[in-house]
Amino acid sequence: LCDWSSDVCSSDLVVIDPAAPRATGGAVAGTYFAGVFSSVDGGASWSRGQVARYVKILSVAIDPSQPSVRYAGLDFQNGVWKSTDSGATWAPTAFSTLPVRALAVAPDAHLTIYAATTDGIRKTTDGGATWSTSKAGLADLDVRTLVADPTVPGRLWAGTANGVFATNDG
Repeated sequence: LCDWSSDVCSSDLVVIDPAAPRATGGAVAGTYFAGVFSSVDGGASWSRGQVARYVKILSVAIDPSQPSVRYAGLDFQNGVWKSTDSGATWAPTAFSTLPVRALAVAPDAHLTIYAATTDGIRKTTDGGATWSTSKAGLADLDVRTLVADPTVPGRLWAGTANGVFATNDG
């Protein structure tokens, strides 16, 4: 993924498009300080997207119904960035105030994205133009992981240091 002579780069997160054939499938990888890399050929080649460099990428997601739409959750106060062209270019969404540890795209409503933060969960229903905060039912607001249940519309699982929480209304 990285040119080791010029970048500080490592990655511990990669997301693939589960609906795409292996040879042509899309993938996105978040790195530490080298940005976001995307592949549209099953990982045979990778290209760096134009997302903030020298910022730690904490989470990535691919829209399951539109694989050319990808999201990256950044560290510090950089929030969520979005690409609509398979990761070639990126732009910040309207959420940019907290680090985003995990992202989940609702499988039944592709414009609904959830972001795990140190202050609860942020949710957009318009692809990132506006965001709302959800803290209801969370005993611990430091959310570390999220899963949008692919079998139950509206069900979201949130993992914290104090347990796993679920909601059925997103």
